[in-house]
Amino acid sequence: MSRLITLSLITSTLLILIIFPLNSTARLHPGDCRPTERQALLNFKQNLIDVADRLVSWSADHDHGDCCNWSNVVCDSVTGHVLELQLSSTSNLPEQAFSGVIDSSLSKLEQLTLLDLSDNAFGGIPLPSFLSSMKNLRVLNLARSGFGGSITADDQLDNLSNLRYLSLQGNYIKVETLEWLSSLSSLELLDLGFLDLGSVSDSWLDVINKLPLLVELRLSYCQLGQVPEFLNPVNFTSSMSVLDLSHNNISSQPPFPKWVLDLRSLTYLNLANNRFQGHIPEGIQNLSSLETLDLSWNSFSSLSPTSFSSLIRLRLFNLAFNNLGGDLSGAMGDMTSLVELDLSSNGFQFVGGIPNYFSTFCNLKLLTLSDVRLKQDVNQAFDVLSRCPANGLKTIRMSNCQLFGSLNISLAKFKNLDTLSLSKNSISGPLPKSLTDLGSLKYLELYSNKFHGTLPTRFGTLTNLESIDISDNLLEGDVYEIHFSNLTKLWMFRASGNLLRLEVGSDWAPPPQLNDLGLGLWRLGPRFPSWLQSLKLLNSLNLSNSGISSHIPSWVFFNSVLYSIDLSSNLLTGPLPFISPITSILDLSNNSLSGTITNFLCSARRIRCEFSTLPTTISSEESPNASTTSRRWYNW
Repeated sequence: MSRLITLSLITSTLLILIIFPLNSTARLHPGDCRPTERQALLNFKQNLIDVADRLVSWSADHDHGDCCNWSNVVCDSVTGHVLELQLSSTSNLPEQAFSGVIDSSLSKLEQLTLLDLSDNAFGGIPLPSFLSSMKNLRVLNLARSGFGGSITADDQLDNLSNLRYLSLQGNYIKVETLEWLSSLSSLELLDLGFLDLGSVSDSWLDVINKLPLLVELRLSYCQLGQVPEFLNPVNFTSSMSVLDLSHNNISSQPPFPKWVLDLRSLTYLNLANNRFQGHIPEGIQNLSSLETLDLSWNSFSSLSPTSFSSLIRLRLFNLAFNNLGGDLSGAMGDMTSLVELDLSSNGFQFVGGIPNYFSTFCNLKLLTLSDVRLKQDVNQAFDVLSRCPANGLKTIRMSNCQLFGSLNISLAKFKNLDTLSLSKNSISGPLPKSLTDLGSLKYLELYSNKFHGTLPTRFGTLTNLESIDISDNLLEGDVYEIHFSNLTKLWMFRASGNLLRLEVGSDWAPPPQLNDLGLGLWRLGPRFPSWLQSLKLLNSLNLSNSGISSHIPSWVFFNSVLYSIDLSSNLLTGPLPFISPITSILDLSNNSLSGTITNFLCSARRIRCEFSTLPTTISSEESPNASTTSRRWYNW
């Protein structure tokens, strides 16, 4: 009997120990957060500045103090350990961002696997020194959070051997060494974009090469220098799919770095805005998995058209702003997956114009061929581009392409178009009425052509228009209020160099968002347009040679944002008005103004003045003081 009692007591004791462990972090229910971790979070919150009260649920009174039910906290459903803190400010609203201090109490979250503090505003504080002790971290995202200081020692971020994702992108951090990376052996994504790596040794790539599982490497805007031609062996050959070294000072002398051509798994390669030069190798065709290839803004000077023959998966292809040339007519026929294509600002040509195979690019949304020598009737070019049944083109840029002819083909098929640039060609005839069928159009550039006739009256129905430049054509006739009636989003209207006449009342209300207005050579006079007073956002104004013969109203120079004014070649009379301190470009030449210039230019503040073409009716008096650093350009 006593033996049974003893066994019963032992069994009961074991059950009690199982249910209520002798541990300070004991929990009543599986999944409840642990008291030590709850307190760590409360201490962390206490040092944060949370203007938007995003962490209002972080309270001992909320849900019985169970931190696993607090916002932005993810716990293990069995152990109750905090696993994730998702504290990114993704709204892009400054008032939503956290600031303050990162308390070291976070180091007590020993099972934490994800810490996301991205897009906050920590005001230049250094990276927390305790991060290297959080050995279970797999994801650390501190991007664009206002961290500063420098990484100078190997032990600041080492010991994180389980880390798979590290982003410090967009902070104000100077990196003195990258040796600490060699201990992050599990790293799959590394983003140090916009960090200053200018002081790291030339062997930085050797350190990166020690990360055999690396899938994404993003080092844009890092002030990196030369890269080696060879890297033996390349440890991440089979794993790397994303390589972004754009916007650096990388100057690989010819030939092209061969280790890049060994990355056969690459889907994204961005080497834009560096100092690469010489020949684009044919070996790039071996990167047949590429979906994005951006080699723009370099000094590449030659290529073989067959270099890209196998890149049939490309969705983005950008060779803009190099020194390339030659005929590309047969180079891209199989790239039917293209979504964005930019070949601008090279010496390319398409013999015979845009090839017919462009009609198979039915996924294309952005096409930029500016400066490509097409030598083609503009209607033929648009005919090729319009053949896809469901045309999805949003942007067409074909400026300076030697296009000619009258644009009379229907543009109605391009219903998704929001940007159309055909400037600096020889396109003639009237502006096509079908322009007004482009209901999605936001940006229209037709300047420096030979268009004649007047503006279609239905221009005012393009309610999404934000920017129009039709300068330097042969347009003439009258323009009325109806032309602008519904253009409430319009911020730029440049039409100088046309013989148009504006017929509006003195109380006309122009589009309120206008900040760039060019009406040079229009017939506006004889009175100075009083409706300009309603444009509170105007910062650039060109009314040159527009037949104005009155004086300049004083309110012109009291505009608080108007920095560029061209009133030249009118018949303006009267004294010089007072110039606003904001005005930095002013042309009043070829008028009949009078008075002295000292008060006009320099009484508001001490500035550096530059004079050109002073008429005899204006007295320069003494030369204004030139002691400050601001410079202005004036033409009389």
